[in-house]
Amino acid sequence: MALIDAAANSIGIPLWRLFGGVSNSISTDITDLKLKVGKNLNGDIEVLQSIRAAHPDCLFILDANEGYTTNEAIKVLEKLHEMDVTPVLFEQPVHRDNWEGLGHVSKIAKDKYGVSVAADESCRSLVDAKKIVQESLADVINIKLAKVGVLGAVEIIDLVRSSGLNLMG
Repeated sequence: MALIDAAANSIGIPLWRLFGGVSNSISTDITDLKLKVGKNLNGDIEVLQSIRAAHPDCLFILDANEGYTTNEAIKVLEKLHEMDVTPVLFEQPVHRDNWEGLGHVSKIAKDKYGVSVAADESCRSLVDAKKIVQESLADVINIKLAKVGVLGAVEIIDLVRSSGLNLMG
């Protein structure tokens, strides 16, 4: 950033102008909300119902951060379905080491509700990524450099791309 600032100063342009100017407002057509859930099943459902009532066209990404049991994750999907809500993505619904649960939730989410499940905390290495791909445990893999490093991320990206799964990061 310092080098970019120095380059902008050398040609007499403020850095803020180099990056497109300044504005007091942001225009967007993005209507997705990423909601952190997984602490309290009933409380989560109440919050989702309230948001749906206030914003009926809003899309949801649910991030459970390993917070649900397999049955709770499925129950959330059932309740959302009853509300005519289909999350765009359900991220890490169960504990990172609950491989069977992750696969079960992913299968039901996709087959019954049309919802993709992302493995986040479950993907801590290339070995984990291979397991997720080979056993069809999730539809999406979220790569975090802090977990796998740059070289590990490159290996996982190659694996996921060749498998047909989606990536987020």
